[in-house]
Amino acid sequence: MENCANNNIRSDNKKLYLPDLSKDVQANANASILSNCFDKKNDENVIPIRILLGYNTIGFKVVPLGADSKTPAIKSTTEIYDDHKYWTTELIKGEHYRFKNVATTFGKTSIKDEKGEYLYLHGLDVDSDNVLRILC
Repeated sequence: MENCANNNIRSDNKKLYLPDLSKDVQANANASILSNCFDKKNDENVIPIRILLGYNTIGFKVVPLGADSKTPAIKSTTEIYDDHKYWTTELIKGEHYRFKNVATTFGKTSIKDEKGEYLYLHGLDVDSDNVLRILC
């Protein structure tokens, strides 16, 4: 994910279309805002606020994960899933210490397309080389 996000390019090498984002935000997305790095000054290795804000800006519904990279660092992900505008800048800043790693939920995002329709996050987990060959 980080390589595609860092370059603002989808896995099929087409440019992402981010119509609701300002030119400054889009330019920052092409710079280092979405690089997959950790705060080396912090012994807890939390993801920097600027990274979380960047992911939130491009529509990811971020979910804080613990150090095992699997367990949510919050009681429930239901509110994040149900409310695509759950994370505000202030809430991310206040809760960033929980983000040892990050995940996302699928569904409606806060980003709209050129027609004003909300975009959705979808995913497909392929655990088989045979299935991958069929899909590709």
